[in-house]
Amino acid sequence: MDLLPLDKRKITQKAVDVQEFKSIIENEAHLQSQCEEWLTLEKISYLHIPNAAYNLLVKHRYSNLAKKLKGIPDLLIFKKLENGRNECLCIELKTSKGKQSQGQKNVAKHINVVIKRSFEDVQKEVREFFMNETTIKCSKCGSTNIIHPINEPDVIYRCSHCGHERRIGNPNDQWHVYKYNRDTEIEF
Repeated sequence: MDLLPLDKRKITQKAVDVQEFKSIIENEAHLQSQCEEWLTLEKISYLHIPNAAYNLLVKHRYSNLAKKLKGIPDLLIFKKLENGRNECLCIELKTSKGKQSQGQKNVAKHINVVIKRSFEDVQKEVREFFMNETTIKCSKCGSTNIIHPINEPDVIYRCSHCGHERRIGNPNDQWHVYKYNRDTEIEF
């Protein structure tokens, strides 16, 4: 069997396509979209103010309001506390080479903002925010990818890997609720 000569145009075109793909994947908007899809899937309450809203306010001469929105973190993730208050995790998304704008730096002087550069880092930060530094394992698959969906009050824990849930008031459930301490490992 004869080897066909290489067509340099096809090889070059493939290299360009890979470069374009990398630029899309390493785009902050793609990271934002990926995080929002995951948060929605996990039923975690969050707020994102799109840049288009800021631009619309500037266009229609609502500059005072637009100035207040300038620098707001990309994701504001909310957790309801037992004492009736709320806690908020503020995440600023950046690419590997991305830098904070002056408006973002000004906001970060007044509130705690974490900068995350990958989807996996965001997932880890959100899990730590909801798990309070406690390791919880799924009894069915052994995964530690456990979430507490705050919009579903009857679900205490859900395994992101297999979907196994711990629900409030399940008479067949032999699991007990504990006060969690640091470095505790719990199986449900």
